[in-house]
Amino acid sequence: MKYPDLAGMVGLYSYDGPAVLTAVRGAGKAGQVKIVCFDEDTNTLAGIAAGDIYGTIVQSPIEFGRQSIVRMGKYLQGDKTQLAAGKILIPSRPITKDNLAAFQAGRESALQTRVTP
Repeated sequence: MKYPDLAGMVGLYSYDGPAVLTAVRGAGKAGQVKIVCFDEDTNTLAGIAAGDIYGTIVQSPIEFGRQSIVRMGKYLQGDKTQLAAGKILIPSRPITKDNLAAFQAGRESALQTRVTP
């Protein structure tokens, strides 16, 4: 390993968690290098369950879409403040081994309740 004293790594894209995990495992450093990443890739969640990834931050893509539609509707009805520059905060959630099971149960429940064409 090029950096034998490496203590942690951060992945910012959904594919980074699994890629970092593969590299850390390949170097024989799983469990020694703390990995924190972003998104809910299946392999990232499996890495958390195995204890090789410390945690990930998940977003709410449905809420991003919902906010876009609500704000665009208001804008089209004349409320031009809806697209004014500024921040729209959409909550995100940290997922670690402590809350992984609850997160996965909620995720599975949401998938089962979606209407399919």
